[in-house]
Amino acid sequence: KKMDIEKKLQKRYSRILSQESRVLEQRDAVSQLREQQSDQTNSDRTSNKLTGWRKLYAIQKNIDKANRTSDQKFNARIYSKVDEDIWSATETRAWYQKYAV
Repeated sequence: KKMDIEKKLQKRYSRILSQESRVLEQRDAVSQLREQQSDQTNSDRTSNKLTGWRKLYAIQKNIDKANRTSDQKFNARIYSKVDEDIWSATETRAWYQKYAV
């Protein structure tokens, strides 16, 4: 009778161990899938952000193309807001125009 109990206990213990190993395998599979999903989500977000920037830049570029020809054909210079301070002094402006070309 004692042997029967030990055999039953051994079977149950082996079943518990096999179920525990199955649980651990499933946890590993879930964590791998979670990582894959995270990578895919991050990739999609990055791709969407870059596509948005490209589309915005293309819209701005197309407006410029439609309204005027290239700046390279003209002897004109595009000035920034920093240059506006330089233009306040007439002697600086004359010097700038002289050496700009």
